[in-house]
Amino acid sequence: MNKIIFVVSALSQSTKQHEARFRALGNMGDVLLKMSNIEEALKVYAKQLVLSKQLKNKKLEAVAFGSLGVSHRIAKQLDKSLGFHTQVRLMFLFCSHYIPKRYFNN
Repeated sequence: MNKIIFVVSALSQSTKQHEARFRALGNMGDVLLKMSNIEEALKVYAKQLVLSKQLKNKKLEAVAFGSLGVSHRIAKQLDKSLGFHTQVRLMFLFCSHYIPKRYFNN
């Protein structure tokens, strides 16, 4: 199992395209969840969140927060899960795509 994680991690680190690395981390986290390795999945999703913040990409950041929320829900850490899902909701609520244009008029 560790060999698989190492190979996928090495591939994602060698990828110059940041979105591809983001997807690779998400896929790794998903596989780890399916293998019931929640703690490792949380670590991978946390790396995904750091990458999204470095890229200053709010959509990717919301995806990472959502993955962390799902993982904590599976781990029955419901307070943490609610916190991450609330963060996703707030991000979309305050994203300019979801705020009516009348709020931008001075």
